[in-house]
Amino acid sequence: MTGASTENESFHSLKPIKLQVSRVITQKTVDAGSFQTFATKFTFQRTSDLIGTDTPKGCDPVYEQQFADPTDCGTKTKTYKIRVYGRQDKAAFSYLFSSGFNTIYPDDPFNNCFLAGGGRWPGHLEQSGPAPIKPAKLFNKHVRTIVVHGLNQGTTHPEEPTTGSGTYKLSWTLTLKRL
Repeated sequence: MTGASTENESFHSLKPIKLQVSRVITQKTVDAGSFQTFATKFTFQRTSDLIGTDTPKGCDPVYEQQFADPTDCGTKTKTYKIRVYGRQDKAAFSYLFSSGFNTIYPDDPFNNCFLAGGGRWPGHLEQSGPAPIKPAKLFNKHVRTIVVHGLNQGTTHPEEPTTGSGTYKLSWTLTLKRL
């Protein structure tokens, strides 16, 4: 079986939040975090011409497609709670899906629209990728707005016995405004 899939997502917070940032002068990183989770609206657009990944070896793909559940590919909108935090490995921000103080990995919003090559939607990635920040700029009281860009990209591979690969690129933007 061969096939391809694509997914594009956009998301934005439903209202601004306060983010507290501090650092120890000798540190090269920043301590940061939102005290509360904030609602974020995600819009998903996924296409796929793959049928179920659980098709037993030797089954007739035409037969499988005739009796498979209908695809739910297309556009979906869902709201998740996320939290922004300062990374410990570098001067950067990241975000994670959260429920209170617990990190969560929400289920894929599509039930029957499969990603090729063992692909994962961002809710199952270990991290959002770093959005680097220069502490000198962050703590400069004359700088009112700072825009940082995060990036996480890589390849995925399905579990055996399926073969193939996929790629993903998660880029995101955080706009900080000094109060």
